[in-house]
Amino acid sequence: MRSSHSTNHHARRIRFEALEPRHMLAFLAGDYNLSSAVDQTDYDVWGANFGQIGESPADGNGDGTVNAADYTVWRDNLGKTLADVSPDAPRAVEAAAIGSTSIQVTWQASSNASSYAVQRRLPDTETEFTTIAPSVAGTTYSDNTATSGTLSEYRVVAQNANGSSVASQTAQATANQSNLTAYRPQAIHDSNNLVDAPIYDTFPKRPVREQDEGSNTLGPGIRMNFDDDNINGIEDVAESGIEIPEENDLIEVRVDRLPGQGDLVLETITSFKLGLYYTHDKEMLVPLDQTNPNRTEPLAFMNNTVTVYVEWRDATHSFESLNLVDPATGMPLDGVRFHSFKSLIVAFGGLDQNPADTDGDGSIGDPVQGGPNREGIFDIAQSMYDTGWDVLAFGQADETVGVDVPSTEIVNAHQQRFVERHAVIGYSYGGGATHDLIEELDDFIDPLTHVGVFLDAVDQFGINAENDWPNIAIYLLNIYSQINEPGLGDLGGADIDDDEVEIGATLEEINTTTDPGWNNTLDHFSIDDDPQVQELIRTRLQQRLQVR
Repeated sequence: MRSSHSTNHHARRIRFEALEPRHMLAFLAGDYNLSSAVDQTDYDVWGANFGQIGESPADGNGDGTVNAADYTVWRDNLGKTLADVSPDAPRAVEAAAIGSTSIQVTWQASSNASSYAVQRRLPDTETEFTTIAPSVAGTTYSDNTATSGTLSEYRVVAQNANGSSVASQTAQATANQSNLTAYRPQAIHDSNNLVDAPIYDTFPKRPVREQDEGSNTLGPGIRMNFDDDNINGIEDVAESGIEIPEENDLIEVRVDRLPGQGDLVLETITSFKLGLYYTHDKEMLVPLDQTNPNRTEPLAFMNNTVTVYVEWRDATHSFESLNLVDPATGMPLDGVRFHSFKSLIVAFGGLDQNPADTDGDGSIGDPVQGGPNREGIFDIAQSMYDTGWDVLAFGQADETVGVDVPSTEIVNAHQQRFVERHAVIGYSYGGGATHDLIEELDDFIDPLTHVGVFLDAVDQFGINAENDWPNIAIYLLNIYSQINEPGLGDLGGADIDDDEVEIGATLEEINTTTDPGWNNTLDHFSIDDDPQVQELIRTRLQQRLQVR
């Protein structure tokens, strides 16, 4: 029996760094010092970093080395400022029915945008989006050509004289129908360090698709709420003026009512599994009907919209539906089906990779430094998150002494949220962090790590992570390349000695350079973006974790 978790008994702590979010800044090629202008000082940064291997602020094309090609990027953009850059995609796109054939679409303004294009598709019958409003000046558009009772999906593109943004994430609504929109879990915070702890909010606010709301797996997942996020002392911190979220297990649900429809209520199947609140701090309960404990009193709409926060109160894993009901007729108007999370996935990026939505498209896993390479490990994390899994994503790990947030979250998930299995996956230096975290968990947790993934792992803190078996892994997938970019030397993963694998554990290894059926041209900077590599990792996570 391993000892129960206590931060007072950490023999070795690792703090996994949360990088500052960059999503409020458009990307300016050649701006190596992030001054919002390409000038002589950026040339100086390029010169000081010339020849550097790995991630660098002067790696203008994202190929992993600072060379003459990055000088060309600087030269071609010399004199430009952020005003010369295409805008980022709009954020916080929402849609709500406002009539029998009308849906209102709203969004958050993008910096440098002069207008917006609104696009629509009918997801039940169409695969492509069509532009229905090519030049909208503000941040609101009313689609008065929607079909009553038909689901419509919208996205928005920001525009200026220099070009267009990538498309925003999507929002859905059905004309002539009141609606529930459940969002996927967003954030965790380090409850052991209330003042200085980073707030991890890596995944953009993500609605569950209307067609997935009733699914036992693709619908809204929710964390059991038996952990100690409301801990002693939080009131004192709040009084100091520092805004600290007290909850990380609540799911946001937006309720949109058709104008003029009248009172609506929320209803559950059982009376004890879900708690409903009007505020995220749980200070304001949604009042229940005194004669029906499964039903709320009429909701407190404002401008035909209200937000509620949902808590999983039961101590067992199961499913629960939340329905929007017209109390006058008893007719359900919409519903969502929650599943309690039984597993947890933790993903680590490589050197200087940032799990943030930097371009506004609603997903993490953006291009690195604006170049051709993407943050492929975060594309995997986003894909798992979108399909109903509980996922936490972290940037490059450092050696700073401090609280080990991922370790704390995994232990907390097992001991307080009754999670049954967890996986740790990482690319490059994140592969090294994966190794270290799996071994650190050996001191604090009885359930072993069910799935570990090394994706072209690089040593972390001097440990030979790329060819060293992590002691408490039940299954490890090691994918690596033996191709190195010119001048980069020996970079990336390696074979693990089969003799190191513990009895009863499984090692699966893929050498993409020599194994048949794999792309033998993959190198360290392209292996994480390869579709075949990503699909194998997703498949193994689903097979080995087995439960969401």
